[in-house]
Amino acid sequence: MKIWHHAVTSASIVALIWAAPSFSVAQAVAKPQAGDDKAIQEVVVTAERRSATVQKTAAAVSAITSDVLAKSVTSPTDISKIVPAINIGAGGGGNTQTTIRGIGTLSGNAYSEQAIATNIDGIYVARANAVNGMFYDLDRVEVLKGPQGTLYGRNATAGALNLITAKPSLQSTGGSLLIEGGNYNATRFQADYNLPVSDTIALRFAGQRVKHDGYFSDGYDDANSTSFRGSVLYKPNSDFRMVLTADYSGADEKGTAGIISGAYNPSDPYNGPSTASANGIYYAVQKAVPFVQPIGDDGFYHASVRGVYGEFDWQFAGGTLTVLPAERTVSDSYKHYAAGYPVSSTEHSSTDSLEVRYASPAEKRFSYIVGVYGFLDDQAFQLLAVPASTPSDSIINPLRNRSWAAFGQASYKLSDRTRLSAGLRYSSDHKTLDGEKVGVGPVQGDQTFDKTTWKVTLDHDLTDQNMLYANVGTGFKAGGFYNSLAPNTYRPESLTAYAVGSKNRFLDRTLQINAEAYYWRYKDKQVTHLGPVLPGGFDLITENAGAATLYGLDLDAQWRLTGHDRLTGNVQYEHSRYDSFVYTQETITGPAYTSCKTTATSATEVRVDCSGNALTKAPEWSGNLGYEHRVELSSGGLVFSIGEKYESEYWVGDEHVAGQLQKAYSKTDLEITYAPRAASWKLALYGNNLEDRAVKTSSFVQPVIGQPVLALGDPRTYGVRLTMDY
Repeated sequence: MKIWHHAVTSASIVALIWAAPSFSVAQAVAKPQAGDDKAIQEVVVTAERRSATVQKTAAAVSAITSDVLAKSVTSPTDISKIVPAINIGAGGGGNTQTTIRGIGTLSGNAYSEQAIATNIDGIYVARANAVNGMFYDLDRVEVLKGPQGTLYGRNATAGALNLITAKPSLQSTGGSLLIEGGNYNATRFQADYNLPVSDTIALRFAGQRVKHDGYFSDGYDDANSTSFRGSVLYKPNSDFRMVLTADYSGADEKGTAGIISGAYNPSDPYNGPSTASANGIYYAVQKAVPFVQPIGDDGFYHASVRGVYGEFDWQFAGGTLTVLPAERTVSDSYKHYAAGYPVSSTEHSSTDSLEVRYASPAEKRFSYIVGVYGFLDDQAFQLLAVPASTPSDSIINPLRNRSWAAFGQASYKLSDRTRLSAGLRYSSDHKTLDGEKVGVGPVQGDQTFDKTTWKVTLDHDLTDQNMLYANVGTGFKAGGFYNSLAPNTYRPESLTAYAVGSKNRFLDRTLQINAEAYYWRYKDKQVTHLGPVLPGGFDLITENAGAATLYGLDLDAQWRLTGHDRLTGNVQYEHSRYDSFVYTQETITGPAYTSCKTTATSATEVRVDCSGNALTKAPEWSGNLGYEHRVELSSGGLVFSIGEKYESEYWVGDEHVAGQLQKAYSKTDLEITYAPRAASWKLALYGNNLEDRAVKTSSFVQPVIGQPVLALGDPRTYGVRLTMDY
């Protein structure tokens, strides 16, 4: 009965939100007059593997446009500043920890796969660090909230992050340039150029260079990356289109780090973790446990990412055939202390994928998309993790994954205003592990994971500018292995999501209000932690630890008050609880450091029960509020922009121990931009996180000392940015 109670309550909330400004519905039908610059512009997305506006997509989608990306986004973690539902924090070794509405992947080792699918131009990217240098010359970024198991498949349990690059054009010649400088010796250079070479062929080139000193006093949390992308468009006629793209990104950095909570000083939060004052706790413990190593200043992160992919589109009378081949290699090496002890690794992965799909015309009464997908991933890594032991923890593991899927989604127009859609996908993952743990012996495994996911959507246009929808869908993340003799596997995790939503334009399309109420059931959560392994001892293991229930409301609004004023806001309320969250913790290095209930099961193991806790990185309230005002001058125009982000308190670790609680906070961004009349350049002054808040983004409990190591978000940054077209 609970699920129906929540569904009815959620539906009532959405209906009230739609009805609140109902006095303007009649006016909303009228089209704005020619030259009216107050109307909110349409944003086209491909969330459903078709081009459609955000307002006509019956799902919760946030689209970040190219102008916002150029100003505010240089890495994945910057997305969190704009979309409150998504939380992206830096992990060790260039990895990121991404969650949507509290569901994601918190581990950063090579065994892990993501619960949020990241796609570049519709192509899945398997490694979390492979997209770090890709945030330049983008047309838009789409954040899809909720499981995408039908059209996106594996590892889209809670949603997807789509990066859509700017494509070559046959219509224009020219490009743009961005030069930026700021505190921490920050520099950023971006350039792109579009060149039609004939009536049927166009080229586009783009690049980015990002560098800044470390935010921590000892140089950690720095940036030093270079990226390039080149693409070619071939369009000989209206029936065929081909785009080929090659990209590269490289990083040579000191890397990320965290500060152990006992040394965290709110008045000086970015005191380097390798300094003598921060290492005092380690020195004290080292007297009793000699193998405990203090945090060193020798961390590093080196990465090289290369990709080649294409999109081939053939138009037929009955629809469009699309083929997406891709190949990507990622090579990196690192040493980090984000876990509170040295972790070193050398990794290399090579992925190949191919998707073939056929889509009938969307305007037909009955439309459909069908397709097949294949994915090959070969990964080899050597990992050395030393929490309080000898180098015998070194492992050399080739991992292989062979995945394929078949999918289809169909939509039927029940009337001119009502549509029913349904989709189904069958996925099969075959994973093998054939490695060696030095000093122990072979670490092997062979598993196949099969899963069928589905989605059903009903949407109805109340007017041309007002839509209601309801959907239910499923998603999953594949199972896998961890570093132990058999048994060393864990099962897939899954999510079933129910949603009712509304998308609306009012007041001659100057006011936009979108809302979604949701209810999610999360099963077989994959948890990575230190646990017992075979033939003995402990290591990072992953196990299926329980289930959770989440429900909430996501509200997004824009209001063009005048032709010179714009107000934006998005708010999310969420209630999340673990219905069951039970796992096994080793006690060889000390007691289980957790606030959850523990029960001894042996002399070296305890059963940890965290049932009833809120999910990690899932604040009850989160939101952004922005205001933009343009002032016309005789010489040009000034644009003043201010943005405020708020999050209520939340936990950054599953253990819920002292130091892992991020208290409620708000932080402010400010920008002033001057654009001369009849000129092709703009100059902006900006300041981000003006309050200089040190926000905790993730944590890992040091297993010997028993305190969490805390990763922090960016401190106050400011600078000047010049952009120009040529």
